[in-house]
Amino acid sequence: MKNELKIREYEMLRQEILQYLDKYQVVRNMMYVITVTLLGFCLTGKNTIVYAYLLPLIVILPSYITAYDYWKCTTKLAAYLIVFHERDKKYPYQWEIRKNNFNENNHFLPKNDYQELPYISCYICCISLYFFKIDYSQSFYIQLIIGIITICIGIIIFIRFRGTDVKKYIDAWEKVKRAEFRKSSDK
Repeated sequence: MKNELKIREYEMLRQEILQYLDKYQVVRNMMYVITVTLLGFCLTGKNTIVYAYLLPLIVILPSYITAYDYWKCTTKLAAYLIVFHERDKKYPYQWEIRKNNFNENNHFLPKNDYQELPYISCYICCISLYFFKIDYSQSFYIQLIIGIITICIGIIIFIRFRGTDVKKYIDAWEKVKRAEFRKSSDK
């Protein structure tokens, strides 16, 4: 009975991971569509003001933060499965441990090492187009300062919400597991 409950919990958590991954992909795809649409209008318009090239950043940066949160939740759940389920050798599922071992043994980058690339690429594209389209005759310094401030904001956000560390979450779940074991042995 206890083993059946653990298997059901594992399957529910794997389903939750898949839901987070779906949401993560939806956010990324939405960011692509809106960014391309806005830049398309900017590039086809004859009298487009230079600041319009910064409009996609209103979508790119919040989308990045949202996607980061989904990825963080996915990583936490995967670490939970490793600590509370998969380390038991009798347990039938070993997906997360095998995936981590595969990546480490074959020197593959886990997805969290490159998950931010689509957002950074779109961000760089918008900033590059902005600086390419700056009007050097009118209010050049204001446009330059706004561009530099925008770059600084982007760098701060991309550094602050950069990747997730699976090992950090595994260690945190291990502490929780040890605390629960101490409580149950004290009774």
